[in-house]
Amino acid sequence: MLEKGRGVISSSLPEPPERLRADDPRFLGRYRLLGRLGTGGMGVVYLACDPAAALPRPVAVKVIMPELTEDATFNARFRREVEAARRVRPFCTAPVLDARLDRSPLFVVTEYVPGPTVRQVVAERGALRGADLDALAVGVATALTAIHAEGIVHRDLKPANVLLSPIGPRVIDFGIARNTDSSTRLTAAEGSVGTPSFMPPEAFRHQPVGPPGDVFAWGALIAYAASGNPPFGTGTLAEIAYRVVHLAPSLEELEGPLHDLVARALDKEPDRRPTAQALLDELVSRRGAGDRPAVPTEPSGVQRRPAGERLRALPSLRTRRPLIVTAVAAVVPAAVTAGLTYGLLSGEEPPAVREAAVVEDFDVPPRPLEPVLPATAFPQEEYGWTQGAQSRSKDGTYTVSTASGYLIYFSGPTVGVLPERLLVTARARFASTQESGQVGVYCLGQGFDGGYAFTVRRDGAVTLYKAGGGSRVPLATGSSPGLGETYHTVQGLCWVSPGATRLIMWVDGRKVADVTDSVVPAASGAVGVLVGHDPPDSPDTVAVFSEFSLSRV
Repeated sequence: MLEKGRGVISSSLPEPPERLRADDPRFLGRYRLLGRLGTGGMGVVYLACDPAAALPRPVAVKVIMPELTEDATFNARFRREVEAARRVRPFCTAPVLDARLDRSPLFVVTEYVPGPTVRQVVAERGALRGADLDALAVGVATALTAIHAEGIVHRDLKPANVLLSPIGPRVIDFGIARNTDSSTRLTAAEGSVGTPSFMPPEAFRHQPVGPPGDVFAWGALIAYAASGNPPFGTGTLAEIAYRVVHLAPSLEELEGPLHDLVARALDKEPDRRPTAQALLDELVSRRGAGDRPAVPTEPSGVQRRPAGERLRALPSLRTRRPLIVTAVAAVVPAAVTAGLTYGLLSGEEPPAVREAAVVEDFDVPPRPLEPVLPATAFPQEEYGWTQGAQSRSKDGTYTVSTASGYLIYFSGPTVGVLPERLLVTARARFASTQESGQVGVYCLGQGFDGGYAFTVRRDGAVTLYKAGGGSRVPLATGSSPGLGETYHTVQGLCWVSPGATRLIMWVDGRKVADVTDSVVPAASGAVGVLVGHDPPDSPDTVAVFSEFSLSRV
């Protein structure tokens, strides 16, 4: 997990660890230390075991240097990074098992992952080919997607930080007890080193390094694994930095779609690189960047109104300071769809779901492929859900009501770039009795104006409308059984394709509206839940939401 001299010391090394020294502790908390795995600028990594565990297994314990624990800024960042790392899905990393965050010595405990690093495998056995290379590309892209989903930027992805475990690649050493600027503070005096070959141009330009920097490192890693050499060569820091910033990478050993994808990941400009999620999508689907699905034809039987029809102007919607949450997630098995479970509280049987297809009629909701937000995000204020007079959480539910002067009240998390096919799901019940009350979900908004709303009245009337500029334009109408005061599931699919956006709505698994809008909004912006009433002089509408989730389908 840490570098020592010119060799890489990792929690995965197959050889026995270094013996404990006389001044090393024998126990840290309940963990018995067995040997040293490595040392570095932040502290020491020990091999240890947990005697109290029902099934004892080796773990890696990373202990922070005492002088660093006296730095209040470091301590605060260490706690934030550990908590964020705990949320990263464990299948693609060395998961965090435990940590001491409140007193010295600070330490973090991770799973001990057996298996060599990519650096060791390439050095001992040569470059990877075929399915082995593809598996590495997919596994690391999956890990980056999961890491970025929790707001973490690795900043030091390289062959020494990817372990080839018996069940697939694991990315380690992301953001925990590591100076996040250390990878950019290299000097020419350090001579020939490994990390600069995997650093993005923005690091050498002294610009911020965000998730696109990790994507660049992914491209350099795959090029290295395919050839045995870094794509920008070796040499002094100055030589490597010049090539990274000004010259094209060497990708002769790559071919086909993987060559093109790595080339785009190594673009000099961060905003032109694909996201980690986009990498994963293309690797799994084997589609090129321009090979998007055809725009589905508009289904029959949907009521439409003229595009220019406008309803009464809406008052300005309430605004708030957004909390940005990275809205990407790792590919996980289809069983990981608990956030979309139908009938969680009522015990009802879930409706049938199936995989999305290009020309699918979607009579039932498509099967979620992976979540866009973690299941714990709803209705937490840290993810952007407002807490106040009109929206507040209690006991895991979220009560939302309209306010005086508002026809519609919106609330939801603020997200970044959304997938092209986004399924928004909410489970709600009315807590007010007027038939004019509306409840629903929305997507692709700009702030809290614009975008698409999927609404159903208490009496069962359905409206799918487009908002913008203080007006609402109905795109489709339908009906469902009356909702009453029991929980019901409302779902909306927003499918952005070149030249059109397809919008489908289900209530309790039954399709009630399906329409295509020829005007495509930006694939980003607000998503969330809404309540409303019509006519405007109606009493306030109050609804209680027990679930909310976003998923790529």
